[in-house]
Amino acid sequence: ILDLPGFSRFRLQGEGARDWLSKLITGVVPKPGRIGLGYFADDKGRIVTEMSVMALDENFFFLITAAIAQSHDFEWLKRHLPVGTAISLTDVTEAFSCQIFTGPKTREILSGISTADLSLPWLSHQSCQIADRWLQLVRVSFAGELGWELHTKVADTAAIFDAIWAAGQK
Repeated sequence: ILDLPGFSRFRLQGEGARDWLSKLITGVVPKPGRIGLGYFADDKGRIVTEMSVMALDENFFFLITAAIAQSHDFEWLKRHLPVGTAISLTDVTEAFSCQIFTGPKTREILSGISTADLSLPWLSHQSCQIADRWLQLVRVSFAGELGWELHTKVADTAAIFDAIWAAGQK
């Protein structure tokens, strides 16, 4: 388990958010419960950024991008919001953190301390609890082994880390 800083996060929600996103990215907007990579293109078809698109509901998303791109990506999205829209875009970067938990025993360790369904497939996510703290558990790892990203409120990060660390000592 390790801290995985370097992400900016935007909350996008409201009637029409899915349709709006589908016009901005080159791929398919993920269905609720899934996460995917979205390449955002300008009017000339040039890629201006890429973001992970986490679909929490039909019109509720977390967009995750590189920390270095926070201002650029947020301003670019704001400029492209339809006039008079019900869609809201909020920068929630400061409220959340991310840890990665990866390795051959991660499922076993998580099963003893979390409320998660650990059978969900690659590129899925779910809300669950560890140490009585809420988190978004994302079934993705780029370490080459079984793993998850744990997206938590900043204030809950240490307690979740400590619970996983303690459970892993066995």
